[in-house]
Amino acid sequence: MGFALSWIAVHTTDNAAVLAQLKLEPTGVVEEIPEAPLSMARLQTGWVLVIMNRSSSALDGTVDLRRLSRLGDVVACFVEEHVMVSSVALVSNGEEVWRVTHESAKGLTHLEVVGAAPPALAQEMGTASSSLQDDGRSQPDVDHHFDVPIALAQSATGYRHDECRAGEKYEVLRHLRWFDIVRRSFRAS
Repeated sequence: MGFALSWIAVHTTDNAAVLAQLKLEPTGVVEEIPEAPLSMARLQTGWVLVIMNRSSSALDGTVDLRRLSRLGDVVACFVEEHVMVSSVALVSNGEEVWRVTHESAKGLTHLEVVGAAPPALAQEMGTASSSLQDDGRSQPDVDHHFDVPIALAQSATGYRHDECRAGEKYEVLRHLRWFDIVRRSFRAS
C-alpha cells in the first residue's frame, strides 16, 4: 500500500486563521505519525501544515488556495503512489506562481510546469535524470521523476510526507459542523 494524500503548508504564525479559512477545528487528539484523515503541525521552518490523508483536496480545487494565500505563501502538494502522480504548487498573494506535475501514465520523464519554474526545479530534474542512467544500480523503467514535485515541496517548506522526524506532533482535526460555523458568525457580529 502506498501513500495517497495531499497537504497544504501556509507560511504564517497564525494557526487559528488557517483553520478558520479551511473550516477545520482541532480535536485535542495528537499523533506522532499523521494517520488521521485530517491533521496539522507547526513546522520548525515557520509553516502551518495541514495534511489530508486519502484526499486530493489540496490541489483539486476543493481548497481555495488563492484566498488562503492572503495569510502567507501557500505550498500545496498531492501524492498518489498507486498511479504514480505527484504535484506541487506555490500560491502567493492570491496568484498561483508555479505548479509542477508528474503523471507516470504520460511517461516516466513526464513533467508539466505551469508558471515561472521554481529555482530548485533544474536541480531536481538533474537528480531524476541522472538516476535514469542504467549504471548497474538502478532500473531504467523506474519512475524517478515522480519524486521531483515532492522534492520541490520539501525544498520550499522543509516537509516531506514520507520522512518522520523525532518529536513531531500532529494534531488531529475535524471539519466544523454547519451549526458551529453559524454560531461563530453570530458571535462575531
